[in-house]
Amino acid sequence: MNAVKFSFRRAPSSLAPVVFLATLVLVSMSSLQGQITSSIRGTVSEQTGGVIPGVEVSVTNPETNEKRTTTTNDVGYYSFPALPPGQYEVRAEMPGFKTWTQKGVALSLNRNARIDIKLEIGELVQELVVQSDAPLVETTTSELGAVVDQKKITQLPILGRNTLSLVSLVPGSQGLQEGNAQGFLENKVSINGARPEDSNWLLDGGDNTSTLRNYGNVVPNPDAIQEFRVITNNYDAEYGRTAGAVVNVVTRSGSNSFHGSLFEFHRNRALNARDFFRSDKTPLVQNQFGFTLGGPVIKDK
Repeated sequence: MNAVKFSFRRAPSSLAPVVFLATLVLVSMSSLQGQITSSIRGTVSEQTGGVIPGVEVSVTNPETNEKRTTTTNDVGYYSFPALPPGQYEVRAEMPGFKTWTQKGVALSLNRNARIDIKLEIGELVQELVVQSDAPLVETTTSELGAVVDQKKITQLPILGRNTLSLVSLVPGSQGLQEGNAQGFLENKVSINGARPEDSNWLLDGGDNTSTLRNYGNVVPNPDAIQEFRVITNNYDAEYGRTAGAVVNVVTRSGSNSFHGSLFEFHRNRALNARDFFRSDKTPLVQNQFGFTLGGPVIKDK
């Protein structure tokens, strides 16, 4: 009889640190995602006010064609958390009722939009389209603050093309820009009389605060910024790192189509005033130029 020998070798443990680090990254990414996303929620009911369970509700981003679908629960409630800022179309479908659609739902950074849907009895092929209006008052949170959107970022003049200089547009804020001892530009903001060191600076949900003096670090150029939100009071516990403002910057994402732009910013002394003690204007010639290019890495995502 031939003897069968078994040998056992201990599996290498070199993958353990990699798995551990990957877990930490995934956990941190999920926590950051909550700081740079928005949500849509609400209830679905019929014209008499009775809630309707089992309704299929979907949200679609027209730029990326990304679609998410859910169904209402027993009390007619639906929710879409963790939506990136942008324009959305909300759609509700249920046999025996007309298809309900609302277009142009604008989600700014950290906005929690509530959309209550009322379905009308009819054929599913019939469609009721509702045009979205911008809410005058935020009813889902007690946070105080304002959003500086992409239109303001790209159309308003910005000294040095530093996007965060527009923080001064927010009521109760006073923005400052100073160079530190290392020669780097630091962004500061005083909210409601608080110290500039009390502000919390975020970039795509991650910490963007200088570890030296607790000021804001440099952010990407204006063409790469989608918007930023300045929270001045009553912010959630997730932002409870400091006692001052929270400045949350979100960079632009791609879309299903390729797009780009060219830019050139020229400054000279033609419209500058002459100093009282000088016989001529201070020389100034500055040219800043570049381009942007964006598109899909994977479509419909």
